[in-house]
Amino acid sequence: MSRCVNRILLIGHVGNVPEVGATTTGARVATFRMATDRRGPGDDRKTDWHTIVAWGPLASEVERWVHKGDRVFVEGRIETRTAKSRRGPPREVTEIVAEEVIPLGMHDGARPDPAR
Repeated sequence: MSRCVNRILLIGHVGNVPEVGATTTGARVATFRMATDRRGPGDDRKTDWHTIVAWGPLASEVERWVHKGDRVFVEGRIETRTAKSRRGPPREVTEIVAEEVIPLGMHDGARPDPAR
């Protein structure tokens, strides 16, 4: 029997303020960019950027608890879809659809913001 798995685990830093909204059907959605590092040739570090999408109650949790610069753990699956473009042809977009987003603390050297 053939078995397929689409599962991704990431730990990295949030690169922007999460954008939270709703679809035309009223479903809540949160989107943010996340950076992860990996080793390149030699000892060079390379940064990969991922688009994270959270739906429903998880979108509300992201809105409340996830901030730019925070270190987070994300578990989910990879999805590729076709996005319409206002200019030019449609393009393929690859995103991580989150099933779990856990803040791990502030980014390195940062102090908590009392305004949060």
